[in-house]
Amino acid sequence: MEGLETIEMVIEDESINGVSALSLVETPANEDETVLLSKDNHSIKLSEVMESNEVVELAQVDEEQQLIMGLILEPNKAIYRRNGEKEYNIIFSEETVKKAAHLYMKNLNNNNTTLDHKEKVDGVSLVETWLVRDPKRDASNVFGKEYKKGAWACVLKVHNKDQWEEYKEKGTTNISLEGVFKPKKQEQKSKLESKLSVLKSAANDLK
Repeated sequence: MEGLETIEMVIEDESINGVSALSLVETPANEDETVLLSKDNHSIKLSEVMESNEVVELAQVDEEQQLIMGLILEPNKAIYRRNGEKEYNIIFSEETVKKAAHLYMKNLNNNNTTLDHKEKVDGVSLVETWLVRDPKRDASNVFGKEYKKGAWACVLKVHNKDQWEEYKEKGTTNISLEGVFKPKKQEQKSKLESKLSVLKSAANDLK
């Protein structure tokens, strides 16, 4: 949404920040879903879907192989958030998306899957994951998709046939992420310039 403060989210502490799990959800939540703050009141916990367009971006399903292909995170897309009365946008740089993807695999999180961000489920694995390098020649093209350069995409496999049928019946065949990211700290220079501006304004008022 235009005209709102935009906050860049980053991975500051690799032991705490990043994507911890993927969740199978119904039609992706709208963008006014509440953002929850962690105990330190500085990290933002996300349980949401990052769509690649303003319209809802649904994951693609391969019925025969019980596969779900979709987007996990897209760089430099302003995503509307609301926390109480505060409204703002958040974005992730291409470098942060790459770092989150690498950290997810480093931490062996490929079997961390939940259902509707509530219950952990077994039998669902991330079996393919990649960062888009060439949108015109990407694996997602096979599924009829064209994601932005630097986007993080994946394929989930539901190993159990009964589970697969249950998720299809419920409509929980779309991909959402769970994780904790930190708002990027403002540069000290910007803070100093702001203070100087205030002092200059005060000085002019005294003239």
